[in-house]
Amino acid sequence: VETRAIEIIVGDASVSLENGIDGWKLTRPVAARGDASAITEWLSEVSRASTQGYLFDRPRSLEPFGLEPPIAIVRLTGRDGSSQSVLVGDPIGVGSTERYGMVEESPTILRLDEQAQKTLVPSAVRFVDPTGTNVVRQDVGSLEIRPKQGADFTLTRDFDRWILEFSRSDGVVEVPRQAVEGLLGQLTEARASEIEFLEYPSELEYAVVILFGLDGLPLDTVRVIRDPNDGRWAFENGDGVLRTFPPGLQP
Repeated sequence: VETRAIEIIVGDASVSLENGIDGWKLTRPVAARGDASAITEWLSEVSRASTQGYLFDRPRSLEPFGLEPPIAIVRLTGRDGSSQSVLVGDPIGVGSTERYGMVEESPTILRLDEQAQKTLVPSAVRFVDPTGTNVVRQDVGSLEIRPKQGADFTLTRDFDRWILEFSRSDGVVEVPRQAVEGLLGQLTEARASEIEFLEYPSELEYAVVILFGLDGLPLDTVRVIRDPNDGRWAFENGDGVLRTFPPGLQP
């Protein structure tokens, strides 16, 4: 059954994802675009994850294994509404990296090694789309760029050319196509080397880029951030996620 929702609960923290018409979306701990390829890969890893064996069958109580309540719950829900959960419990022994586990509604206690635990309970950042926007570059008809310092300007597609126009000038000039296409590639296709859930650092804002479609309607807004200390760049498009790139990005 195709997976419609994923929920990973560890104590008071949780990660939730939903697969809708527009694809995967992270709903907790933040609302952000999901990375479909990373989610599909994780689901494959979960389906292949193996246990180190069976420990107990039909125990009288789950409490001695730390499974009532469990330390962590991984729940997959299908489009038909059916769900399956894996429960992760206490360490098997003092100093042990292995933990008790159980498939919900199954009577058997399992042994989960460290690799199985890492597979079942990854960091939330693994599921986040690492690109600056989900806009497809071919759909962009123009870009309005508002630098923190300097005059605002617009780049407009004119068949196979790009035209630059400053907001405070009547003059226009054709600019190298590869320069604009390079910027579009960075905004729409470059994958961040690091993802963080942080409050937007407005003091580090370098520019704001508004993407418009071929019909002139706005598609998305990407805020460009630069850390003057280490030269790294970051993109943010209103979801509370900083997608960080090395200094060499040079947008």
